[in-house]
Amino acid sequence: MDSQGSPYLNKGALCSTLGGARICQLAMGCAVIAMVTHSAGYSGSQGVFCMAAWCCCFAVSAAVFFLDATRLYSCLRVSWDNLTVTWAACATLMYVTASVVYPLFFLRTECPYEGCEVRDFRIAVTVCSILGTLAYGAEVALCRARPGQIVVVNATSSVRMSVGFIGAGQLAHALVKGFTAAGVIAAHRITASSPDTDLPTVTGLRKMGVNLTTSNKETVNRSDVLFLAVKPHIIPFVLDEIGPDIEDRHLIVSCAAGVTISSIEKKLLQHRSAPRVMRCMTNTPVVVREGATVYATGTHAEVEDGKLLEQLMASVGFCTEVEEDLVDAVTGLSGSGPAYAFTALDALADGGVKMGLPRRLAVRLGAQALLGAAKMLLDSEQHPGQLKDNVCSPGGATIHALHFLESGGFRSLLINAVEASCIRTRELQFLADQERISPAAIKKTTLDKVLQQPGVAVGGDAGGNGRSGLNLFNSRTSGIKKKN
Repeated sequence: MDSQGSPYLNKGALCSTLGGARICQLAMGCAVIAMVTHSAGYSGSQGVFCMAAWCCCFAVSAAVFFLDATRLYSCLRVSWDNLTVTWAACATLMYVTASVVYPLFFLRTECPYEGCEVRDFRIAVTVCSILGTLAYGAEVALCRARPGQIVVVNATSSVRMSVGFIGAGQLAHALVKGFTAAGVIAAHRITASSPDTDLPTVTGLRKMGVNLTTSNKETVNRSDVLFLAVKPHIIPFVLDEIGPDIEDRHLIVSCAAGVTISSIEKKLLQHRSAPRVMRCMTNTPVVVREGATVYATGTHAEVEDGKLLEQLMASVGFCTEVEEDLVDAVTGLSGSGPAYAFTALDALADGGVKMGLPRRLAVRLGAQALLGAAKMLLDSEQHPGQLKDNVCSPGGATIHALHFLESGGFRSLLINAVEASCIRTRELQFLADQERISPAAIKKTTLDKVLQQPGVAVGGDAGGNGRSGLNLFNSRTSGIKKKN
């Protein structure tokens, strides 16, 4: 369920600054139309033009408000943000024109004397029209339109794009929620597969209207863009299973840490001559459309594929292309970064509680401090060290606190954390290359539940040196073969 309301009602359409601006647009439009038809009049070509502009703006704004309040905009092919900001800009121009044309031709004609009732109505119409102009201008200023959000169509087909997720964990849930909130793709055009249908993330996806299945092959067949959102050491076995079903229309996007494009292409080349593969690293803030994503392009991927992926990921935050050898470092920095931030925030809140603050207030203040600091940095061209110095007054409380952080090796700990995450990412690639699943690895994933289901088999040679294989969901052979 969305934090702003049920799946069918967007409370943010009412209880937000943007919602208030739209309500003001409707109120001013209704007032203008009522006064013009009641007494102010709209005779002549100029009056008809102004009346048509006001009625058009009112009708379209009412439709926009309805679609936003009911979330039906998610069924549209276009970016909702870009659509609404474009309409608001056009409506602003129409209102400005009407606000000038109407009084120019009607305020001083037909009723020139003071105290004329019609004149008073026309003055009121002009004032309300100006207020409507300000309301539409406010929407233009408030709308979160992004250049990457345009009509989303498959790069090689004129049909509407469908997205699939192999894996329905936290990452898939975050991406789906971000995509649907941004309006770049409707939930009913998304399919996700998971062996465990009782996961909270699976329940969340089902409530959003996503198509759920336990079959990876079904997800492949129903998708144009396929995200691999499973554990790195599971990737080879998934590719063995879905490889025969991959077609030319498919764009494969790996979100698995450490898994290289070449290793995926090597697997798929057994079935397709030119598999289109891309690798991306994102993070969980995509759920609130503030993610940080980088992607690398495979050997056979086309320029349009990169543009398509960037359109999708830019709708949920920052997105840029990098060389693949930098992706592991990105994993250690922004991929794991939210966990560092949450840990730091938890510690800050504990400090506030220790000094007497209520827990909820301490968490809110700490979160707002991190949010404000991040926005200051992104909106300025100053070095983080300079912004830090701006907070520290000579002999003040902040510089004493920073002394404690430096004494505890705060900087070194963060640097080491990024390095450790990066190194572990490379180790995960090594585990994926082995194409073996150890009991310990199985225990840490949902595969233990998969292996308990009929029709799933694990095999390997007697000496343990051969290559092991796994059919995750679709094997018709019952039972599990274990080494003695």
